Amino acid sequence: MNTREGGWSTVEVVASVTVLVFGLMSMAVGFCSASRLAATTHDNYLLNQAHRGFVADLQSSQFANLPAEYGPSSGKESFWLKLIDTVTRTAGEILYTAPLDPYVEGSVQLFPDESSPPSGWRGITGGLDLDADGSSNGSSSNDYRVLPTSIEITIQALDGPRTLQSDMIITGTR
Repeated sequence: MNTREGGWSTVEVVASVTVLVFGLMSMAVGFCSASRLAATTHDNYLLNQAHRGFVADLQSSQFANLPAEYGPSSGKESFWLKLIDTVTRTAGEILYTAPLDPYVEGSVQLFPDESSPPSGWRGITGGLDLDADGSSNGSSSNDYRVLPTSIEITIQALDGPRTLQSDMIITGTR
């Protein structure tokens, strides 16, 4: 007569350990994926914060002074987002001088020229009537009513640089 003593057999132990290892590995992969997703979401948040901050700066300026304030060689055609805390990457204010370790940087380009629309803008052919005089005469308009603007912001993300391109038309009265 063959009697079995209490306890676990080797097959039962190996099967239990295998199931446990696969379960723990699946959890580790899930946590890593969640962490990456959280970092990507935060990077996208910083891109949007930089965009909103810069657009707020544009809106606080006088419409007539935009090309002088943000045009070439104005010192404000490039900008950076200041991080309040570099560990948690908390967004701060927009800077117009480069920090030592730029994490979010951007540039703006204004188009006061009626002859050519900004490159990459789809659906706009020919010139733009920026001064609302009924023709696009191909010259730089000093009396414009609308101002095509392009903003590009880049963040140094975990998976490489990520860029937000924003094209808009700013309207105003002179």
